[in-house]
Amino acid sequence: MVPAAPRVQVAAAAGPANAAATAVAMIENAVLRMLMHSE
Repeated sequence: MVPAAPRVQVAAAAGPANAAATAVAMIENAVLRMLMHSE
């Protein structure tokens, strides 16, 4: 069986990682839009 502690750590790490990935995707979309409009 998998102990509970690692599972909690994984869940705690997934939140910030997910938020960071979302922020990066939003920044990438904004940069792409700026590049497309500048041409």
